[in-house]
Amino acid sequence: MTLNTNLEFEPPGIGSWTLDNQHYPTPMSQFKQEFGLTFARASVNRTFARYGILTVVTGSTVHGFSYNRVGRVGAQLGSSEVPDLNNPAVAERIERAR
Repeated sequence: MTLNTNLEFEPPGIGSWTLDNQHYPTPMSQFKQEFGLTFARASVNRTFARYGILTVVTGSTVHGFSYNRVGRVGAQLGSSEVPDLNNPAVAERIERAR
């Protein structure tokens, strides 16, 4: 048995990505990649919205490993721009946080 050691880990998209080796230290099954992560990230984002947190989490997998990208509500993903307070989504979350 030989191992393929020629795997390339390209970023899944623009912005800064972090490997989620805390929750998923080994490669995941195809089922977990397609269904489990989608619902987990949606749940995290609903919780953030409920408490007025101005953070959005997106993610992807590379060779079965989970990567996350954190962004801000009302800003382009992967950018460092500050959320516009006139944006309705930002205003709603600030009101919820109060």
